[in-house]
Amino acid sequence: MPPEVGSRRTTRGRVVVGVALVAVVALLATLLIVWWPESTRPDGRPKKDTAVGAAEDVTAAAVNLAASGLVVYEGRYTDPMLGRSRTRTQVTPGGTMLAETTVDGMTLKTMTVDGKTFVKADVSFWRRFGIPDKTGSTYGDNWVKTPSLGRSATNASLQQFAPDTIARELRREADKRLVRRGGLSTVGGVEVRRYTTPTRVVHITAEPPLRIVRMAPVAPRSGGGPSGPSADAPSGKPSWPSDMPSLPSGFPSLPSDLPSLPTAWPTGLPSLPPISPAGYHAGPGGGSADPVRAVGDDGGSYSVDLPPLTDTQRKSFQREVEKNVKELGNSIDLGVNFSVSGNVTLSPCSTSGCVANVTINNSITPGPDVRPAGDVSAEVTISVTLDGRPVGQCSQSVSMPPNGSARVSCPGNFYIPPSRNPRTHMVRAEAQAVARAMVQKEIKRVLSDVARDWKRNSPDYGVPGLSSPLKGSTDKPNKFTYRNPALGRANEPEPDAADIAAAQTVKNPASGTRDHMYKTWSKYLQRKATENKSPKSWTNWRKNYVENQGNPYKGEGFEGGFAQTNELNAEDGWLWGDFAQQLTSREMMNKITAVDRQPDIVNFDKKVLYELKFGSSPVKEDQVAKDAQLVKQGWRIIYIFSKRPRPGEREMLEKAGISWKVWKAVGTAVP
Repeated sequence: MPPEVGSRRTTRGRVVVGVALVAVVALLATLLIVWWPESTRPDGRPKKDTAVGAAEDVTAAAVNLAASGLVVYEGRYTDPMLGRSRTRTQVTPGGTMLAETTVDGMTLKTMTVDGKTFVKADVSFWRRFGIPDKTGSTYGDNWVKTPSLGRSATNASLQQFAPDTIARELRREADKRLVRRGGLSTVGGVEVRRYTTPTRVVHITAEPPLRIVRMAPVAPRSGGGPSGPSADAPSGKPSWPSDMPSLPSGFPSLPSDLPSLPTAWPTGLPSLPPISPAGYHAGPGGGSADPVRAVGDDGGSYSVDLPPLTDTQRKSFQREVEKNVKELGNSIDLGVNFSVSGNVTLSPCSTSGCVANVTINNSITPGPDVRPAGDVSAEVTISVTLDGRPVGQCSQSVSMPPNGSARVSCPGNFYIPPSRNPRTHMVRAEAQAVARAMVQKEIKRVLSDVARDWKRNSPDYGVPGLSSPLKGSTDKPNKFTYRNPALGRANEPEPDAADIAAAQTVKNPASGTRDHMYKTWSKYLQRKATENKSPKSWTNWRKNYVENQGNPYKGEGFEGGFAQTNELNAEDGWLWGDFAQQLTSREMMNKITAVDRQPDIVNFDKKVLYELKFGSSPVKEDQVAKDAQLVKQGWRIIYIFSKRPRPGEREMLEKAGISWKVWKAVGTAVP
């Protein structure tokens, strides 16, 4: 079935990093708690559109959201601490995320991959919060992993905005008929209709194919419980989600003999940035959105738009993720703290130079975001000076057990001529260590995982007849079974007048029953008499009757046999037969695709449709015309024949851009 539908140390700068990052998280997580008021404009829909129709609309939009593969959330956010910002977040079904937030001309980037969250900001951003330029340049040039965003609870908050997660929630609410339809409006020049569920307000295109254009959260009532679309604005303050990360209250300070960063915390810093009650505007072109009602005295409001994406944009996102993952070889893990064990020694040391030796200890910041099993990778830099003048510096990559240590040495080469001896000289060595969030081995694995995820979510992956050959027999017909309710009538004796009269008293007898058989025989005899033709014998007619009662089920049997043999499973998004439910009805297909089409086998996630033709079932021109419309929308249509189609049929399909395959088959009737 389709989806229903790091670390940180105690420094002033790092604290604000957490706040700035949480602003991104808050942008996503708070989508659960803001109310968009109901429009008073007339509905304009015919009376037949009830709660069921609204649920179907949301379901269709959720199906298209899950099929999008990549979703972009765009919007602006106003915060009294960070100022007015604009955020663009891209999320894949698997939870890989890239976000870019602009604050006062400064840019903050966020990436979530492999269950870890990294951030990158330029020097001016770090300087704004008191981080020295030297340290800020180190941060600004690299991705930084932080515990606050690396925790599993936060990742869960980000994960819930993966397209398939939202689609699953919307479909679950639609299945329970918890959807209210609102009025019409316009977003970015697109006519939309508002729908409200217990968790979200979604603006969906007014005409098929139905697609989510804007989304905002529903605010809770002040007395508890979700607001309905016609409820007044809640007066209480919003309650933040319980899984939002809070900033830590303290970290161990760096040892005095290592170059340290400021340790003072700014006063009055909240665990999450307050939302400004100021107005909010969203939209790809920066245009004003509809006004949104604020929540509480110090609450605010916002919304996000979901612009449609092209294949070029999706491929660009994939390249950007791969590029950023490769940069993680220089990433900084602030969840690992370092200290020097004992004194830095200079040995051997002579007038020709000294070798600095230092033992580095590491400690893992406690918390839910624990490092995976394995050694800590660190880049240790030792600087050697002679009488205050730099004479040597080297960097080494070392590995050590978590909460363990490693020995590092670095030569400082210099020359003191005899004419300057005897004299006291000051040789000084300083060491600084930075933990790497990922080593090359991990990066290769992540790149492989990302590529595999993209392949798994690609339209052609797992599609027999496109990405792989059809399964089953290739040299003889594949066997399938189909239902025939009349098999028990193969030896039925010829009825007499009393039998036929008794059958006439039964209203709408089921196919294959004795009464149905006798009434059909009687109509046959009457027709032949009217035509003044001799009827077949009972024996010959009986044989044809039994076979004909199974014909309506042959196509279903062929469909099921093909689907089962080719492993088109419901858990992979394939719908057919009883699994299809209402999604494959003509009405739902029209809402999802804007094409009046009832498929045999379909996968909305992959935009793939199989049309099966058993025996002499003809290819219809009007159906091919509809399938050609789907092809223009990016769908792949595959016709499966039990025998080779006629030349005219092949030409018609190929001209429409439709693939066809032959899957020989023979059916056996069962009761």
